[in-house]
Amino acid sequence: MTVLTSYPKDFIQNETIKCFPAGHASGGFALLSLYFLFKKKKNKTVAVIMAISIGWALGLYKMFIGDHFLSHTLVTMLLAWLMILLISQKVHHYYEEPQT
Repeated sequence: MTVLTSYPKDFIQNETIKCFPAGHASGGFALLSLYFLFKKKKNKTVAVIMAISIGWALGLYKMFIGDHFLSHTLVTMLLAWLMILLISQKVHHYYEEPQT
């Protein structure tokens, strides 16, 4: 059996599969938050590249064994980045010095 092989003709699915969002990939994509840890652009770039690489490696692995689809990993990456940006904005706003 290969990655793109169809289910056998006698395959019967008794239960609904619940595999969204891609949980393993979300752990890798959560590392995108390291972007805000660094000050230098080079370090920020390295953090983003490593986080995306880890997230996609985990996501591709789960796709290859048939647990997820490409859309699951893509949406998980976008949701992780959106939540990280929202949290970063709130934290930055909370610690911002009041204007006098």
